[in-house]
Amino acid sequence: MSTVIGMIVMLTMIGEELLFPLFMQNARGYTALESGVMLLRAIVMGSCPR
Repeated sequence: MSTVIGMIVMLTMIGEELLFPLFMQNARGYTALESGVMLLRAIVMGSCPR
């Protein structure tokens, strides 16, 4: 059961990394570079230990 939950979580995270830049470009009007920087900032902040 935990394997299935882990797979769902990983697929959700990969889907978010794919769709978030497209949302930023299409709905919010950012360029590809700006949306990439926004995603990079979120990844760096998420990987920092607390």
